[in-house]
Amino acid sequence: MSEQNWFEDWFNSHYYHLLYSNRSEQEAEDFIKKLVAHLDIQPHSKVLDIACGKGRHARQLASYGHNVTGFDLASESIRLANESRNEHLRFYVHDMRLPFTEDGPFTYAFNFFTSFGYFENDAEDQAAFACFSHALAQKGRLIVDFLNVDYSLGRLVPEEDILRNPITFHIKRSMDGRYFHKSTSFEDDGKSYEFKERVRSLRLENFENLCALNGLQIIETFGDYDLNPYDSQNSPRLIFIAEKL
Repeated sequence: MSEQNWFEDWFNSHYYHLLYSNRSEQEAEDFIKKLVAHLDIQPHSKVLDIACGKGRHARQLASYGHNVTGFDLASESIRLANESRNEHLRFYVHDMRLPFTEDGPFTYAFNFFTSFGYFENDAEDQAAFACFSHALAQKGRLIVDFLNVDYSLGRLVPEEDILRNPITFHIKRSMDGRYFHKSTSFEDDGKSYEFKERVRSLRLENFENLCALNGLQIIETFGDYDLNPYDSQNSPRLIFIAEKL
């Protein structure tokens, strides 16, 4: 597995979907309901779900009558997402570091559940935000849901086992100042596996810089899925809304 592009292998593995099978449709429904109400998204808006996975959030957005497009690098996730494809819900295999030109421009673009920060360098992060900005219409809005670095660091669980029958996943976590690292090892059918993840420790000021470089301005921040105010030390999430200038 390529250490640099670990996400291409891990997110496309059925073991990834098994490990995170506890992510529920209800969780997505509750969060989307609050976001749609707060943003006052008008019916039939064009909406983009960036790094959409199997389409959990995209399906919820489409249920409000919006025209939703989702893309993800993991072809297996998109194969599964396409099981719910219809005239108002479309999915593509796409790398966020490259311009996305299908179905746009969009009034809203969403990037949920820490689906960013995986890349090797600042230039790749910049390329991704250029993709986000380019996909948006003027005055369009980007909503990013990311981990809160200081909160996560203070509550880091170094090691644990997670049972997802019939497999026990052994998880190790660490932080080296630049990245959060996670190692997932397990055995299945007599074979041993290990997948490694890493996510950059990006704070609000890093996202402010990325936005500024790409014609975006952060206009609101939240600290959790109930849209409570963001606090750098005590909020579990960093969720922000940026507007295309």
